[in-house]
Amino acid sequence: MPNFLGSVTEKVLTGTYSPFGTPTEPGQVVKGQVKCTGSILRCDPDGSNLELVAWGLRNPYGLAFHPDGRLFATEHGMDERSHRYIVDDPDDFYEIHEGAWYGWPDFASGIRLDDPAWGDDGRGRAPVLAEHPDPNPPKPPVTFATHTAANGVDFCRDSNFGFEGDAFVALFGDLAPITTLKRALEPAGFKVVRVDMAAREVVDFAVNKYVGPASKLPHEGFERPSHCQFGPDGALYVVDYGIIRIAPEVGASACSRVRARSGASGAQKGRAASCPHSR
Repeated sequence: MPNFLGSVTEKVLTGTYSPFGTPTEPGQVVKGQVKCTGSILRCDPDGSNLELVAWGLRNPYGLAFHPDGRLFATEHGMDERSHRYIVDDPDDFYEIHEGAWYGWPDFASGIRLDDPAWGDDGRGRAPVLAEHPDPNPPKPPVTFATHTAANGVDFCRDSNFGFEGDAFVALFGDLAPITTLKRALEPAGFKVVRVDMAAREVVDFAVNKYVGPASKLPHEGFERPSHCQFGPDGALYVVDYGIIRIAPEVGASACSRVRARSGASGAQKGRAASCPHSR
């Protein structure tokens, strides 16, 4: 690929898990470290005693403990860009087991990238690891639609609210055309969903009248829900990131611009099917 850190007319090779421009050889072992990306870490409140809990995740985002003590995480799936990807990789909701490897970079949703299940779309899907820590990594009990950007998550612990023990997840929404061209015509996300933990199903909970960010719709509503959490009053609070504009830029395919002071927050009480998010 072009040497973006030097002369773009120069070509460089970069090996797996190596600094840019540093090639690797077959059979070479790259030493790991605790402070790794795509992982779940834990430490004492003061930051000491850092430990690895789980690894091999592509982009873990939200973390929450179920009332029974189990740990769950949302994960963003693969984008349709760069030199190695598959098409229609969903976002995932994983139960996190201590010491587990979740498959990245050779698996997505627990399925190998070169598996026929992903179809023929994509590129560079051959394994990059000579040996996998687990040839059958955990699969997510629940997945979300592709490019919904499953972000913050919390579990209901209040029977008065309803759905006790179920997870509620803020779906930030796609960033087409940066992450995918398809979603420019078929928006995904921009809502809060409930994960029925018993049935392993994703159910709409608080949604706009039409799919998409409110700034592009003929009504008020969610722009980009980023996090949701239950408060001590029993209400589900939602943080809205605000308006993001995708615009072409000189020298790049596209970029994102965030509008200042366009975010908001609100609360949902009881059982809801939709919400006119106030701004």
